Amino acid sequence: MSLTYTRKHDADPPRRVAIRPWLPLARWSSTWLERLPGPEAELTDLTPSEIALCAASYADLRDRRASIKQMSTGQVSVGLGPTGAAKTLLAIRPRVFAPWDIPIRKARRWSGDAASFQAYLTDMADQLQMFSAEAGVPVSALPALVGRPNASPPQAHRRVQLDDPDPGLDPTVCQSVAPGASGATR
Repeated sequence: MSLTYTRKHDADPPRRVAIRPWLPLARWSSTWLERLPGPEAELTDLTPSEIALCAASYADLRDRRASIKQMSTGQVSVGLGPTGAAKTLLAIRPRVFAPWDIPIRKARRWSGDAASFQAYLTDMADQLQMFSAEAGVPVSALPALVGRPNASPPQAHRRVQLDDPDPGLDPTVCQSVAPGASGATR
């Protein structure tokens, strides 16, 4: 399937241009999807080499074209970028990948490169393990503990990040599971 539109340029006659928005994702998928941890894999169970592979797949996807924008000077390719790539990966493997948007990157002074994403996933896996140990529950039970029973542990992790307050979260939950949070409030 492709989308088509009529392009009109000042001196040129109108012409139809085919756009296949799924093609860059399909090409990425043929390279990476089978190499990624499976749908039931958990971030906290991945080895460092598996996390590195996830970061490499992120970097490739981040640089893929998301769309073509028509500008007065011609067509410009628009990439997925760090946030778009992370959200796509989160949709594909929610138990492995996590939100990776500008506020998260800024809070940790991380760029959108693969090394930062790898460090982020490693840090998140470590924090989820620590939250689990401190709360005395398995990692899989953490989402329910923070009021998001239908979320994956990486998705629920955001709710206990002290630098990303959620006004709907009970502050005692953060005190019991957030790193270094004794006496902390949200």
